[in-house]
Amino acid sequence: MPRCLDDHGGDLLRDEGLAYGEKRKQAGTKTEIRQQPDLVHPCNSIAGYLPVTERAFNEVVQLLRETL
Repeated sequence: MPRCLDDHGGDLLRDEGLAYGEKRKQAGTKTEIRQQPDLVHPCNSIAGYLPVTERAFNEVVQLLRETL
């Protein structure tokens, strides 16, 4: 199953998430790793309040539409 991993600034599990994404890629799984240092971890829950969070949310929605 394809996977999109977003790395947000200040994420406590950043290194682990990036390592997980790389392992998935090495195993042949379609994986997109997106680094977004200007966002905080719960950015999707505040989408619509700030332009940057709205953009990030819309990017994920578009990726889901393309994938599913």
